[in-house]
Amino acid sequence: MEEPEWVDGSSHLEMTITPEGVRVLVPYLNRDTRAPEAEQAEMIQALVAREELRDYVLWYYTPMALPIAAGLAPRAVVYDCMDQLAAFKGSPPELMRREEELFRQADVVFTVGRRCSRKRRLGTTTFTPSRAVSTSRISLRRGLHRPIRATSRVCGARGSDFSV
Repeated sequence: MEEPEWVDGSSHLEMTITPEGVRVLVPYLNRDTRAPEAEQAEMIQALVAREELRDYVLWYYTPMALPIAAGLAPRAVVYDCMDQLAAFKGSPPELMRREEELFRQADVVFTVGRRCSRKRRLGTTTFTPSRAVSTSRISLRRGLHRPIRATSRVCGARGSDFSV
């Protein structure tokens, strides 16, 4: 799910499917929405029910998205933690709390460097990608072994395979 777009009209969710089969969701929220996280959570839960999704992975770039996915039952959770967002000036106070929760939920975490993963003492599978690596295989702690096509910034390459 992408960041929301703010519109004057009614709130809705648009979905596109990439050639690799990844569903990209863009929420369009009315500018007057008083509870944007709750509205997005309702949208995603309705989509999961409507599409009868049972076998999916949640891939987070920010822990601020945790409330939006509350109540979902993904096959795996990935946290692409390429920046220390809590260190940014003006970061929201709840960011650190949500990040700790995301670390607890994540089956695999991508970090920007070994130092970052050691500093956080993560109890999950942690992978520090090299920009020179184009394809990697990772087995997640849940012991599931079906391939997923990752189509994001993983290892700087589209189409990397990950076994979960």
